[in-house]
Amino acid sequence: MQYINPYELLNLSTGNSYDITSTNIRRARTALFHQIDLSISDNNSIGSITFRKIHLTKADCIKIIDELDDDNKKEFHFFIYQNKHLNDFLTEGTISFFDNYRVESIYSSSEFIDFISPYFSEQYNKELSQYFEKWNAAITTKLLLVNPIVNTEYTEKCYSNVRLFLRSITDEITNINEKVKKKSVLINSDLFNEKCFLITKTINTKLLNLLPSSQFQNVRNVLAKAISQFAITVHNIEIDKLDSDKTKNHSLCFLMTEVAKAIDCTGLEEKSIRESYYIQKKNLENFQSRLELAKKSPVLNKYLQLSDAIVKKIDEIDNKTTTPDSIKTWLNNTINTSEINLLDRTFIETKNEIALLLKSLSVSIWNKHDDIDIALFTLSKAMTINTDESTKSKLLSSKHQLEDLKLKIEERKEVSRQKVSSYKSKEKSNYGVLVLISIIIFIIYLASNSNNSRNSSNTNTYPSNNNYSAPSTTTDTTSSSSNSSSQSSNSYPVDSTSYKEPVYVNVTVKNGNFSNCSGITPSYDRSINTRLIISTELTDAAVKIFDYQTDKCIRFVFINDETTYTVKNIPEGRYYLKIAYGNDWSVKEGEPICSGHFSSHASYKRDNSIYDFNRTISDDGRVSIPYYTLKLYRTYTTDYSVDNTVGNSISETDFNN
Repeated sequence: MQYINPYELLNLSTGNSYDITSTNIRRARTALFHQIDLSISDNNSIGSITFRKIHLTKADCIKIIDELDDDNKKEFHFFIYQNKHLNDFLTEGTISFFDNYRVESIYSSSEFIDFISPYFSEQYNKELSQYFEKWNAAITTKLLLVNPIVNTEYTEKCYSNVRLFLRSITDEITNINEKVKKKSVLINSDLFNEKCFLITKTINTKLLNLLPSSQFQNVRNVLAKAISQFAITVHNIEIDKLDSDKTKNHSLCFLMTEVAKAIDCTGLEEKSIRESYYIQKKNLENFQSRLELAKKSPVLNKYLQLSDAIVKKIDEIDNKTTTPDSIKTWLNNTINTSEINLLDRTFIETKNEIALLLKSLSVSIWNKHDDIDIALFTLSKAMTINTDESTKSKLLSSKHQLEDLKLKIEERKEVSRQKVSSYKSKEKSNYGVLVLISIIIFIIYLASNSNNSRNSSNTNTYPSNNNYSAPSTTTDTTSSSSNSSSQSSNSYPVDSTSYKEPVYVNVTVKNGNFSNCSGITPSYDRSINTRLIISTELTDAAVKIFDYQTDKCIRFVFINDETTYTVKNIPEGRYYLKIAYGNDWSVKEGEPICSGHFSSHASYKRDNSIYDFNRTISDDGRVSIPYYTLKLYRTYTTDYSVDNTVGNSISETDFNN
């Protein structure tokens, strides 16, 4: 039904309806009819005018103007005339009304709602379907956020075109599903690809979920079920193919199931889709693992052989069947660290193993052959491999240890050189002086041996003979051989008062509030049904809710990956969040669970959005209880490390404060 405002048609301008008299209307009407009469011609025997792209005859205009004889309609038309955005929407569907929407007192008048419903529903239905069918998220969201100004009789009409559109999509998916069931080769057809693209790339589940439940819950259930059943059909065909089949595509059916799962469903449909999702997810992960293993197998075998070769060289060094110089040549010819570093992140354990084996080889070269230069060369080779942080730390510690030993050796050589020089300068002294020098040297020798003995008894024993021994003070080969079995205990002393790393234990945490947290007093208001709905994807999360005014944490909650948790009864006020993302929540032994942290993939953010949980009262007296939904997910860089460069990043210390 097309709306034409009689005040606009008569071109009456005033700020008050009482200023418009019957005389004003009669004059404007006469002028309008005169204009229509002037348009009469051979081609237009009746006469008409074009108003807002609509052709109106004199009879049309009379019908529109006569509505001013009804006092209620006169008032309603004048209100619309004074509200340009509403007038433009009812007449031409201009959506500026939704940009400038505000609640008016007249909207609570049932007479006005009955009057405007036919016109509003007509335009709303047309504009909503126009933008929804284009999946225009911005404008569709804007339209859906305003409740149509219609009575219950016209509510269904507001959404009729969108409902037909979604049912047509459901029918398309159902039809292609039946065809593929009967003839699986259709998976390679253009029609199949077209429907898959529609599901995985075109359908906007967020817009679907914005549609009002009272009108669209059943439509959503049916559509999601059709998508899920189609994905199951494709999955069953794909799973029967051999892994070597180049056409095998597990990910496609899983993508369709993800779309079905993202649609808000209820009842049995929701349960069925969720179960199907996790079955297909597991199958996809298993399939990808098999492919990855098959792809990595030749590389793993190559570097497994290299590891075995390094172990063999360690045995040869320990048994003194080869020399450090031969090892250096072998390393230069065999270990290509540039090639090793080209391996992707999934080979990090392989890189760590090779680097640590080279470290062990370096230890053996020093402990068995006293060749500190080649030991350092071997260790430097290990340090050029891109390992994880823990392995890098071990290699760096060994480097410092070996460099300290080298410095001590050089200092001892310098002392010996000075002693020899002093001895030669007094070579012609009397025999008594020579005897005295001999005695002094003997005392120094005894003191040195005594000191070495004390050092040996105070040092820590390192596992796997993987530390450097102190330099030898004797050239007696027999003595050296007899001590070879205890080389690992001959490293230089370690301070027994050094810092001991705290012991952390991984714990399983259920969704919900942390309790017994020092400095955090949970705050509730059971009289108000406020909600903060938090869901997670690709990460666990620990969320702290802070009062914006006092900076006090009023709630600390944990949410597991792929789950949703609702924080309820938050007192009225304004709040901000601190969020920890990661996996493997670990806690110091004896500490409360809430004092822990994520031991892998950890990152921390401050969400500077303000969550206003103050209830609001509209002009018509209705009370609105606020709630928010929050979806947390983790971003990864291309090398699979957690991306902590995103804005609002904070440190773990900031999160805990």
